[in-house]
Amino acid sequence: MLSIIKALNATVAFALELATLVAVGYWPFTWEQTTAIRTFSALGLVAVMASVWGTFGSPGSSLTGVTRIVFEVFWFGLGIAAVYTTRRPRLAAVFAVVFVVNAVLARVLHQIS
Repeated sequence: MLSIIKALNATVAFALELATLVAVGYWPFTWEQTTAIRTFSALGLVAVMASVWGTFGSPGSSLTGVTRIVFEVFWFGLGIAAVYTTRRPRLAAVFAVVFVVNAVLARVLHQIS
């Protein structure tokens, strides 16, 4: 049973990572700019966010403890803020709650150090 809970929590963590990238990529399309600026901004933001996650947030990264927690709060916070700024406060609140529950479970289940 514990292995099923761990697998589900890992799946939710991955979904949160993807949701953050989608939110940050969607956010520029709410700007009052040309389509080209919105498109390049979206691509650039997603590329930067994915690179930062790959370097500091992936399971093989060297961040641990409080540093890891601060990084995750900042990184997922950007995704939550992106959702909120698209005038979807309820969705942003759900995103935040799911992130907090997932992060707590990941530490209780020793999935992240």
